[in-house]
Amino acid sequence: MSPIRPVFNLFHLRTPRPSKTRDVRCSNCSHQFEVSQRALVVRCPRCTHPVRLEDVTIRHEVHGDMHTLGNVRITPGSTVVGRLVCSQLVNAGKLDGQINVTGSIELMENSSTTGELHGQSLRVFLGANLRGKAMIAPNSRKKLANPVPA
Repeated sequence: MSPIRPVFNLFHLRTPRPSKTRDVRCSNCSHQFEVSQRALVVRCPRCTHPVRLEDVTIRHEVHGDMHTLGNVRITPGSTVVGRLVCSQLVNAGKLDGQINVTGSIELMENSSTTGELHGQSLRVFLGANLRGKAMIAPNSRKKLANPVPA
């Protein structure tokens, strides 16, 4: 009787790929790469810089720098003071500082925004207060100015 031989050609070894992905751009080196939609934090494959991807909703007072490639929502009654880097911003509270957004910026009614805004689009609702400088460039995909370390 012959011994049982294992069969190795039944499995194809390959790196697992998530079914739903999105493209992100590293704020440190501007390298564009693909990640799972469910990922919250990844490292850039080129420079190994940590990249936060989670969406943030602010419901209180925050002082300091915030950096995420997810969406940021500032709720009514909350305050943010400092530098903010994100992919989309919806402000319904108070915001003071330098804001770098790779996508759209929305300033809701009764919101207050002071400082320097950089983004691809700006939507200001009736009753919103904007004091500062807004630099809006729809086709701008360059490296973010003064990225905040994570």
